Amino acid sequence: MAFPIEDENLLLQALEKAERLERARIQKEAFLKRWASRAVETPSEDPSETARAQPSPPLSEPFEVFSSPPSSPVQPQPNIKKRKPTALSCEKTGCTKVFTSRYAMRRHIKTVHVTPVFSCKRCWLTFKTKSNLKRHEKRGKCHPNRSSKQEVDLEDVPSSSSTNEVEQFVPSLRAGTVSTQALPQAAPDFDLDEDPIQIPSAILEELMEDSPLQHLYRNNWGAIRTHHRRNNRVQDVYNFRLSTLISITNSHIRYLVDSVYHDQTTQFKLNASFGFMLRNKLSGERRYFHSSFNNHRLFDRPIVVGQRSDIDRFMSLFEQVDVERYLLNQRPESVWVLDLITNMTVYVNKLRPFALVGAPPHNLPREIVDHRYILSMAVNKRRNSLYTDNLCFFRCLAHHFKSVGISSETPVALYNRYQNTFDGQTTSANAFEGVTFLELGQLEKIFECNIYVYELKCSTDTEHLLHKSKPVAELLRRSPCRYQTTMYLNYFEDHFSYITDIEHYAKTFSCTRCRRLFTRNRNLTKHIPHCKEHVTYNFPGGVFALSVSIFDKLDKLGIEIPQHERYYPYRITYDIETYLDHSCASESAAPKLSYLGQHKLLSVSVCSNVEGYETPHCFISEGDPASLVDEFITYCHEISQAAFANITNSFSISGAISTLAELITNEETIATNNSDLHENDSNYLRNVLKPTLGGLLNYCRQIPVIGFNSGKYDINVMKGLMYQSLEKLHQNEDESAHDGYPAVSQVIKRNGDYMSISSKWLKFLDIKNYLAPGFSYKQFLEAYKCQEEKGFFPYDWMDGLEKLSTTSLPSHDNFYNKLKGVNISSVEYQYCQQVWQDHNMTSFRDFLEWYNNKDVVPFLEALDKMFHFYKEKKIDMFKQGISVPGLTLRYLFKDIRKDFFCLFPESHKDLYFLFKNNIVGGPSIIFHRYQEKGRSRIRNGKKCEQVLGFDANALYLWAIMQDMPTGVVLRRREETGFRREFTHYLQKTAAGWLEWEGQTRGYDIKHRLNGKEVRVGKRQLPVDGFSKSGGQTTIFQFHGCYWHGHPCDLNKGRTHNQVKGVLLSVLYRETLDITRYLKSLGFDYVEKWECDWLKEQKRNPEIKSFLKELYPYPTQDRFRMSEESILSHVKSGEVFGVVECDIEVPPSLRETFAEMPPIFKNTEISLQDIGEHMGEYATAQGLLQQPRRTLIGSMFGRKILIATPLLKWYIEHGLIVTRIYQIAQFIPKAVFCQFGDEVSEARREGDKDPAKSILTCVLVPLQLNKSIFCPPVL
Repeated sequence: MAFPIEDENLLLQALEKAERLERARIQKEAFLKRWASRAVETPSEDPSETARAQPSPPLSEPFEVFSSPPSSPVQPQPNIKKRKPTALSCEKTGCTKVFTSRYAMRRHIKTVHVTPVFSCKRCWLTFKTKSNLKRHEKRGKCHPNRSSKQEVDLEDVPSSSSTNEVEQFVPSLRAGTVSTQALPQAAPDFDLDEDPIQIPSAILEELMEDSPLQHLYRNNWGAIRTHHRRNNRVQDVYNFRLSTLISITNSHIRYLVDSVYHDQTTQFKLNASFGFMLRNKLSGERRYFHSSFNNHRLFDRPIVVGQRSDIDRFMSLFEQVDVERYLLNQRPESVWVLDLITNMTVYVNKLRPFALVGAPPHNLPREIVDHRYILSMAVNKRRNSLYTDNLCFFRCLAHHFKSVGISSETPVALYNRYQNTFDGQTTSANAFEGVTFLELGQLEKIFECNIYVYELKCSTDTEHLLHKSKPVAELLRRSPCRYQTTMYLNYFEDHFSYITDIEHYAKTFSCTRCRRLFTRNRNLTKHIPHCKEHVTYNFPGGVFALSVSIFDKLDKLGIEIPQHERYYPYRITYDIETYLDHSCASESAAPKLSYLGQHKLLSVSVCSNVEGYETPHCFISEGDPASLVDEFITYCHEISQAAFANITNSFSISGAISTLAELITNEETIATNNSDLHENDSNYLRNVLKPTLGGLLNYCRQIPVIGFNSGKYDINVMKGLMYQSLEKLHQNEDESAHDGYPAVSQVIKRNGDYMSISSKWLKFLDIKNYLAPGFSYKQFLEAYKCQEEKGFFPYDWMDGLEKLSTTSLPSHDNFYNKLKGVNISSVEYQYCQQVWQDHNMTSFRDFLEWYNNKDVVPFLEALDKMFHFYKEKKIDMFKQGISVPGLTLRYLFKDIRKDFFCLFPESHKDLYFLFKNNIVGGPSIIFHRYQEKGRSRIRNGKKCEQVLGFDANALYLWAIMQDMPTGVVLRRREETGFRREFTHYLQKTAAGWLEWEGQTRGYDIKHRLNGKEVRVGKRQLPVDGFSKSGGQTTIFQFHGCYWHGHPCDLNKGRTHNQVKGVLLSVLYRETLDITRYLKSLGFDYVEKWECDWLKEQKRNPEIKSFLKELYPYPTQDRFRMSEESILSHVKSGEVFGVVECDIEVPPSLRETFAEMPPIFKNTEISLQDIGEHMGEYATAQGLLQQPRRTLIGSMFGRKILIATPLLKWYIEHGLIVTRIYQIAQFIPKAVFCQFGDEVSEARREGDKDPAKSILTCVLVPLQLNKSIFCPPVL
C-alpha cells in the first residue's frame, strides 16, 4: 500500500516510537532479572528470615510509585550471573555507570555529580567553576531587576559531591520500612496523570489490615490523591500520592521534581511540602496533617530553577534534610509518632520575566526549523555548524534592520551598541548570557524598534499529528508601539527566532487569557487590551440569595446571639502624610510627560475606638520607610488583638465558641470510636462545625482599618512595604495559630484602586467607596457635624526630612498650595500660630504630629455616626460590604419573601452573555444637540423661543419601583420553532408541589426557589423542602423520575440516564438509600414522585388553578408559538420579559423621529455618520479620525434585545418588527416598592428641613443611585 509523503513520515515516527518502547521493555526485564539474581545470593536457613531480608523488587519505572504492586512478583533466577563492567566505571561512590572512554566518564562526572557551588553575591546566579564566577563579577553586570527582585537562595551547597556514600532515604508510608536500594536512574516519559476522584479499591486493599488507618486515608483522599493545578499565570501546584507499600527514596523524589521541571516552560521558584499521618502511642488515635505552602514548606526560601543543574542543587539540599525528623517537629506533643507519609506537594512560582533568552538552539523542533515563515537563527551557514553563543536576539535584530533597510550592522555590532548604551562598557560576546523579557522594553528604547514575542504551540501528540492539527500562536509580549518599525520574534525554550511574515506565521492566534482564537494577528492585538475573559464563569442555576452571615449559621445550629451583639463594634482609622522628593525628578519616555519628584512616606497616624487605644498615635519617619510601616502594622495588630480579647470575653460570643468546640470534640470522639460510620458521616464535622468555628473566630479577629481615599493613594504609597510587614508579622506568629491563613488572604482591586486588603487580623478599607463621588474629607466631616476640623499643612514647603528639625512655624507664604493654586487665609495662619503656642511645640515634627492626628480623630467620630445609620437597617456596615452597592444590594433583598430572581444554569448560559452584550445606555439630558433662541427653527418653521432639557436621571426612582423580572425563565427560540423551554423545569415542578403542600398543610416550607435550601444530618444531605411548623419538623422530597431512576411509565423503554451515564436501577437504589437515611433522622418524612404529581394535576383542577396563579405565564400552556402570536401577546401586554429581534422605523415615520431617533445601540461610527454641526467640531478637534464604538440613537436595530414594555411602545408608535430570534418570559413583580417609598420619604424630609442629618438626606439617595447596579431593570 502506498502512503502520501506526509502520512508515511507520521507512520515512520510511530514505528520509531514503538521501537524505543520495545527497547525500554527489554531493558526493564533485564534489570529485574539482575535484581532477582542479587536477591538470592545470600540465602538464609530460616524461610521467614529469608522473606524478611530479601528486598522487594524496585520499581523499574518511577511512575510505578503511584500504582498498586504487581499481582505476580518476579521469580528469582539464580542461574543468571551479574554482568561485570567491561570498561571504565564512574569514580564516584554509589554510581554504577560504565563508560568506554575516559572522556565520556569525565563528561558524566562534570554534568551529573558536580554541583554549582560558586554563587554571585549580588544576584542568584551560580557557577560550576571559580573562573566563570570571576568572569561574571569582572563584567560587573547583574541583570537588571534580577538582583532586586529575586530572592537569594538557601545557603551554598557544599563543594563535595551531592551523592553520599549511603543514600539517604525518606521514610515510606510506614515508618521504619526503609529500603536499602535506590531506584535505577532512567529517562522515562514523565507522566502527570491524576488519580480518580473516588479512591480505588486496590489502595483500600493495601490498607485492609488497619481499618482506622483505612478510614482516615479514605476521608482525606481528596488531599492525598495525585492531582495538579497547572498552566496558571503565577503559581502551579503538583500533588503526588506516595505509595502505601513502597519505600520512598531520593530517586523517587528526583523523579517527581523532574516531572515538574519538564512540565514547566519558564524559570520558576521551587518548594515542597509533605502530607503525613501521626499516631498517638497511648490512645492509638491517628491524625492527618495537610501539606501547606504556608506552614509546612520544606525550605524557608524557595529554590530558583532556570536549568537542570538547579534541580541537582535542589536535590542536594533535600538530601541534607532529615524528613522524618522535620515532620516530627510538626507534631503537637511527643506522644505522637510518624505513621505514614501520604503525599508530596510541589509548589512552583513562575518567573517568566526573569528568564534568560539566548540559549544555543540545540533542540528546536521540526515545526520551527522547517517553518516557511520562521528563521530559526540556529545554524552558522559559513561554518555549517550550530551557534554556541547567546546572541540569537541580536541576530534577529540584524536581519530585521537589513530587511527593512534601516542598517546593515552585524549582530556583534548591535550587541556592542547595546553594551555601550546599557552598561557603559563592552564585554565579549562569547560571555554574554542572554536577555530577559524585562529587558525588552529597554531594548526597544535603545534600537527604536517595537518588539512582539509569540510562542508557537506545536502539537507533538500522535493523535493530533494524524489529524493534522495546525499550530496555534500565543502572544507572550505586546509592545507599546512607540516606534515606526516592528519586529516579531518566536520564543521556544530560551531561544528567539525571527518571524518573517506574522500574518502567515500561524493559521490561528490565541489569547492567553480567554483562549479565544483569531485568524489574524491584528485582531488578536486589538482584542488583548480589552480582554476581560480571564474571569472564570460559573453558572450554578437555582436562585439568587444573599450570602449567609456567621450568625445565621449559628442560628441553624441552635446557638443564638442577641441582636445587639451581631454588629462588630471596633474599627481603626489611619492617615499618612508624604513629602515630594525632588531629587527623584526624571524625564519620561512620553514626550509630554516628565516626573517632578517622588512621593515618599513621611508619617502615619492611627486611632481607634478600642479601650486603651482611643488616643491617636503618630509614627514619623526617621529615613527608613520600611521601619515606619512595620511600626504601623505592628500597632494595628496590637489593637486587633485587644479587640479580639474584648469580643471573645463577652458572654454570648464566648459561649458560642465553647459550644462549637465541645460539639467538634464530641464528633471527633464518635468518629474515632466508631469505625462503621458511613464515609459521608464526617461531612457535619468537616463542612459545618469546623468552618463555623473558624468563621466566628475570623469575624472576631479581623478589625476594619479604614482610611480616606486610602485605596488610591495611601495603599499605593505603602503597598510594597505593607506586604513585607504583613508577611513578617505572619512569620513571627506561632505556625500552629495560622489556621491556614496566608499573610494576605484577599486583595480586591479596581483599576488602581485597592478596595480591600485582608489578612488574618486586619482588613484595610477605603471610606470613599461608601460615599458619593466627589465627597472631600472636609465635606465628610461637616456633613456629620464633627466637632473637630481638619488642620493646615505646608505641603510644597515640606520636601525633605531635614525640615522636621525646623524650630519655628513656616511663614505664611510657605503654606501656598501649587496644586490647588491657593494659600490659606490670614485667619487660618493665625490659627496655626495659636496651635504652635498652645501645644508648646519646639520643632516642626510636633506640628506634623498634631496635623496628622487631626485627620484620624474626627474621622472616627464620623464613622461612628455612619455605622449607626446602617445598624438601624440591620446591616453590619464594614463586615457585610466593602462599598455602597454591596450594602444596598443587601438592603434591597432583605424584605423579599416568596419572589426570587433566577440564576442561569450551564445549559442556558447564553442568556447571561445575551443580556451582558445588549446593555446600552440612554439619554441623560434630553434635548436637541444644538438649539439657539430666536434663531433655530422648529416645527412648521417656527423660531425657537425656549430651550428646555429634561434630566433622565430623575427616572431612577421610578424605574426601581417598576415590575422586575422574577421567577423561572420561559424561553422560546426561533431555531426550535419557538418551543416552550423552562430554564429550571424540575425546580419549578418541585417548588409547585412544595408550595401546594405548604398551603394545604399550613406550613412555611423552605426550598431552593425561595433561597432557603436546607441540609440535614451528619451527612449534610440537601432536602427539597424543610419546615418547622406546628411544633414538628418535616422533610419533603420531590423525585424527578428520570433523575432518580423510578420504574414508571415516564422511563418506559429506558435503561440509562444519558446525562449522568448511569443505569437507572443504580440511581433508584441510591435514592432508596437516601430515603432510609432521612427517615432514620427522626423527622416526619413526605415524598412525591414526578409521575404521581403529574397525575394529581390532571385529576385535581384546584392544583391546576393554584399552579397558574403561582407561576402566571400566559403562554405556558402553548407548546409552540409563531412570531405573529408572540407579537400579539406583546401588543396586549400579556407577556413580560425581553425579545431579541430586528426592528426599524418605517420610511413614512422617519421624519417624525428625526429629532430623537428611538433605538439606542452601541456601534462603530465614523466622521461620515454624524451630523454637520458635530462633524465640523470633530474635524476641528481632530476627533473620529478612526471609527470608534459609541452609543447612538438610530432608526433600526439588528438582533437587539428589547424589554417587552418598550417593544410594546415601539409597536404602538409605528415601528416594525421584521424578525424575532427569541423571547424570554418572566413573572412581573414590583418587589422594590418599599425601598422606593423610603427614598421618597427621605427626600421629603430633606426638603422640609435643610438642616436634617446627612444620614437621611445624602445616604438614602446615594443608596438609590447605587441600586441601579444591583437588580436587572426592564
